[in-house]
Amino acid sequence: MKTTFALFFSLGWSLLLLDAQANNLSITNLSLVNVTNGSADIQFDLSWDNSWRTSWSDNGDTVTVTNWDAAWVFAKFRQSGGLWKHVMLTESNHTATGGTVIDVAMDDGGTNLGAFVYRPVDGAGSVTCEQMRLHWNYAASGLSGTNDVDIAV
Repeated sequence: MKTTFALFFSLGWSLLLLDAQANNLSITNLSLVNVTNGSADIQFDLSWDNSWRTSWSDNGDTVTVTNWDAAWVFAKFRQSGGLWKHVMLTESNHTATGGTVIDVAMDDGGTNLGAFVYRPVDGAGSVTCEQMRLHWNYAASGLSGTNDVDIAV
């Protein structure tokens, strides 16, 4: 009996590990666009392989359980080659592409240091998001413009 339990336990964990193989995350074509009045959009292309989202019914079909992977995306900036600092994202005005959702992670202090990007419906496979945009209020970071500003995602 113990051997059977150990076998099923090991097999179960192996199957879970096979499903969770999101990889090859890539961010390219980074630029600042729509730079006006203290804000700008950080534009980039985002892609990753083996993305997944799955839902199932549990507890006699009274509860729907959903699980998914996500890319955690954050940006940093520096001015005139200085120290890197976190970009504080706005709560809204982001542009999701490639059939994804952008969910800005907000803490109690309202610093909004990053966002989760994920697929909104069940599915699996590669995700390609061209010209994804995160909205940045650079004036809130003490900047009066984006000249001499380096940005990294």
